[in-house]
Formats: sequence, structure tokens, C-alpha cells
Amino acid sequence: LSSGQSGDISISTGDAKHSGSIHLHTGLSSEEKAGSIVLNTGLSETSPGGAVSLLSGSTSSDRGGDINLLSGHGASRGGSIKLIAGSDSSASDDVKTGGDVSVTGGNSKNGDGGFVHIIGGSTESGNGGNIAFSSGHSKSFSSGSVQISSADGSVDGSSSSGSIFISTGKSYDTTTKGGSVAIRTGESINGQGGSITLSVNDGAILDGGTVKIEAGATLGHAAKGGSVVLTAGSGRNADDSGDGGDGGDVSISGGFANGRSIIDIGGAVEIAGGDAMVGKGGMLHVSSGFSDHGSSGDVVLSSSQSGSDGVSGSLSLSTGYSTAASSGIVTLASGDSKYGAGGEIIIHVGDGGYYNGGDATIAAGSASAAGFNGGKVSIIAGAGLSSHSIDGGDGGDIDLKGGEAKGESDNDNGGSISLMGGTSYTGYGGSIRISSGSSISSSSGSVIIQTSHVSGEGVSGGLILSTGKSNGGHSPSGSILIETGNSEGAPAGKISLTSGETSQDDHPGGLIEIITGYNKDSSSGSFFVATAEGGVNGDSGELSFSSGFAHDGNSGPITLFTGDSSSGSAGNIDLKVGRALSRDRPHIGGSVSLNAGDSYGPDSFGGDVQIGAGSGVNEWHDGG
Repeated sequence: LSSGQSGDISISTGDAKHSGSIHLHTGLSSEEKAGSIVLNTGLSETSPGGAVSLLSGSTSSDRGGDINLLSGHGASRGGSIKLIAGSDSSASDDVKTGGDVSVTGGNSKNGDGGFVHIIGGSTESGNGGNIAFSSGHSKSFSSGSVQISSADGSVDGSSSSGSIFISTGKSYDTTTKGGSVAIRTGESINGQGGSITLSVNDGAILDGGTVKIEAGATLGHAAKGGSVVLTAGSGRNADDSGDGGDGGDVSISGGFANGRSIIDIGGAVEIAGGDAMVGKGGMLHVSSGFSDHGSSGDVVLSSSQSGSDGVSGSLSLSTGYSTAASSGIVTLASGDSKYGAGGEIIIHVGDGGYYNGGDATIAAGSASAAGFNGGKVSIIAGAGLSSHSIDGGDGGDIDLKGGEAKGESDNDNGGSISLMGGTSYTGYGGSIRISSGSSISSSSGSVIIQTSHVSGEGVSGGLILSTGKSNGGHSPSGSILIETGNSEGAPAGKISLTSGETSQDDHPGGLIEIITGYNKDSSSGSFFVATAEGGVNGDSGELSFSSGFAHDGNSGPITLFTGDSSSGSAGNIDLKVGRALSRDRPHIGGSVSLNAGDSYGPDSFGGDVQIGAGSGVNEWHDGG
């Protein structure tokens, strides 16, 4: 080869008011392939190969000239246009790079930059031409990346960076739908599947950008708006001998607030069903995953723990306000179990480290309209539904227990239990009914009201059964009725009043005292002790008063006396036996016996019977 530079070839038309064109074309071919035009620069052994430049004409007053690359038309298929960069042809093992293909819009000093249009071919009857962006393949390393990005905004902040729009075209036929947009990563045969990240960059001064995923709306009759589905990947390995792999998680969290002020609040997460103009609003369904052989997943609703100076967040579960019909129901239920125990429901209020423990309040709703009642609170234990003849199972218990006080001071008292009926402005106050359960074929349950035992130095708690005061002018206070139920085939139940025993030598057993009511301006209440009248063929019941047996001391006396009177006469004591009223057969009226006690010891005497009339002790001179 020559050691110098080869000469140039220049083909140009002459200058003129309208300069001439240059046409390069091959001749017509009647049978074979038409001839090609090849523009090829020379090979260089030590320097870069020569460039091929297609430059359109410039102008100082109008738009620059276009460059059109057009392939030929064909009866079966049009010709293709290929832009292929050069390959690395080196035989060495050094890392080399293939040539780039760069398509850039024109620059502008004052106006908009030039567009880059990549458009697939149109058609009248078939599908429009596709556009495919694909990175290069590699036999040994990763395939190339595909990056679509807009340029940065101006450095001085006067303009924003450009937007990126990915959208499909409209569809006008009622039998077809708009084109889909699919963004997916490639499958990995032996490794981990690729990730998809939708990330908005930070805002240095203003708010960060928003990520919005919105399904399409519809104007069609009886049609439905598009759905938004977020589904994590499945663990599809069916290996049952080790670890087949878990399903992927779906995590939605509000943004972190890095500010140091109490008004710098973490981002909220709001999940809401769709609104409706007339029909029912959209449902919000939160459900854990199902398992063919294991347990279903847990559902955990909780606020996070607080920092060193705050309180933990509240948890509110409520239905919406209703202007016409009833408001929604809140149902808290555990699932049924076919072979195991039913799930428990535990409502537990948090402990207080330095203050009181939290309260648990169950309150039914109030009613403000006339003629309607406030809501009812029902606590019902579960039933033992089995009809097994040996042990079908018991009904569940209901335990109401005040809180335990573990303090060692006299002021550290256990929690009380208060059962109170509702108050009333004009009508009756609410009643309290405590009733044991009935039984179809056995005894009904007992009702036991008692205070607890004492193991230390204190006394056992008292038991007070009383009705409330009456402030009305002519209304009596409430009565107390203690009675046993009727019995059809056996003796009716008895009523026993027994005071407590004592083991101390110098203390008597408990006292039973029954006193009628006091009236400061009138008579005190009467006291009646009577047995019921006998039936057609029976006797009336016995009435017996006796003191207890004494082992070492004296048996207790029986004292029957009326009270003193400061202004009137003292009360009488009448001992009267009932009459025998039968006229068909002889009967004897009842007797009155006054017997003093016998004595069996040596040098002892039987008891006396003394009957004495009252003394007149008035010392007045006239009428004393």
C-alpha cells in the first residue's frame, strides 16, 4: 500500500438559485434481485474505521433538510431498514465492546428539542406493526439493560425534568378492549426471579413524588370498573420432605418521617372500598391465607409501641353512621371447629406501669326516638349440644370477678362488682334478676350468695339485703320476699336462718336479730310469725320456739315481753289456743300448758312457775 493518503472523491451539483439533486439508483431487474447500493468506507489496520455521514442541508432562515431512509415496497412484504452497529472482531480474550446505536433528536437554543418518533407500520386489515425494545444477549454474563429515562431539569431549578408516558391506544369496537400494558421480569431457571421496582425520587425541598396505581373507569351499561390486584409470588416447589419454599409477602407501609418535631407524622395507610351513588358501597375484606393441611394464617391488627415520650396508637373498630336505616353490625366471632375446641375470644386491656390499668367498657347503644328502647347487653355462655347419655358435656360458665389487689396495705382493696338496673325519670327503674338454670329431668341449679373466707386477722365481709328508700309522699319502700318454690310430689323446700359458729371460749355464736321498722311520728312495724293453714285433710304447721342445748353452762332463756310506753298503755301478751269448729264429731279445744323445768342433779330444785300482775307505781296524789 502507498505510504501516503489516498485521494478524495467529491460528487456535488453546482450552485444555483435551486441547486440540483443527486440520484443514486441501480437498474430495473426483470427476473433476478435488483442491484444494491453499498456505501462502505475503507478498512484501517491501526486506527478507527472510516465514518459514513449522511448530512442534510442547513439553512439560516428556514428548517433544515430531512433525511429519509425508505425501504422498497413489495407485493408480499415491504423491505426492512436495519441499523446495526459494528461488532468486536478481535480474536484476543481482552474485554471489548460492540458499537453503539444512538438516535438523538435535534438540539434547540430557544425552542423545544426535536422529537424522536419510533412508530410501527399501519395496516388496513391486519394488526399494526409491533415495536420491540430488547437488550443484547450474552452467553457468559448478564444480558444488557433497557433504560428509558427523561433528561434532567435545568441546574438553576427553573424547569422540571421531563415525564415518561407508557400508554396503549384507544379501542373503538364494543367487542374489543383497550391494549394492555405488561411489565414483567424474566424467568430464572436456576436463580432468583428479577424484581420490579416502582420508585419515585426524593424531593429535596418540596413533597416527594406520588406513586399512583389506578384502574380504568367505564361508561358502559352494567359494566364494571377495572380491578387492582396485588399478588405476591407463589412458592411452587411441591417438596414435602424439606422446605418447599414460602409464598411471597405483600407489604404496604406509610412513609417514614425523619423530622424531630411532634408534628412530623409518619405516613398513613388508608384502604377503603369504593363509594357508590345509590347501591351498596364496596366491601373491605381482610382474610388470612388458607392451608390444605395446616392452620390458616393469623390476622393481626395492632398499633406499634410508643417511643419514650408518647403513647401507643389507638385501635378503633366501628361501623359507619347511618341516616335512614340501622347502622352496621360489628361481629367478633371465632370459627367453628369440627374435631377440636372452638377458638377463644380474649378482650384484654393493657396493664398500667405507673398509673391505673385500662378500663374495659361494654355499652349498648342509646335510643333517642319515642317508643324505642336502648340496646340490650347479653352475655351468654356456650351450650353443651351433645345429647350423649353418659356425658354430653356441660354448659359453659360465666365468671364475673373483681380485680385482685396484691398490695400489703389496709387500703389495697380488691375490686368490687356492681350490678345496677337502669335509672328511670318517670317509670320503674330497671330490675335485677338472678335465676339459676332449669333442668328438664333433674334439679334446677342453686343460687349461692356469700362473702369469701378470711385467712388473716380481718372479719369476713357482711351481706346486706335491703330495698331502697322511698321519697314519695304516699309510696312505700320496696318489700323483701324470701320464699321457696312449690313442690308437686315431695316436701317443699325449707328456709333456714343460721348465724355463724365461733371457736373462742369467751365469745358466743352469732346473733340473729329481726327488728321491724321505726316511725318517729307513728307506730313501729308489726311482727307476725305464723304457719300456713292446713289442707283439707291435714294439720296446720307447728310453731316452735326453743333455746339450744347446753353442755356445761345454762341453756338460753326465752324472754317474751312487750315494750314500755312513756305516754300510753303498755302492750298486752295474749296466749290463746285455737277453737275446734267441727260440729259433726267431738273434738277438744287446744290446751295451754306452762311447765317449769325438771332438775336431775343432787340438792337441786325444779323450776318455778311465777305469774304476777303488774304494779301501779304512779305517785300522783289524785288518780295514782
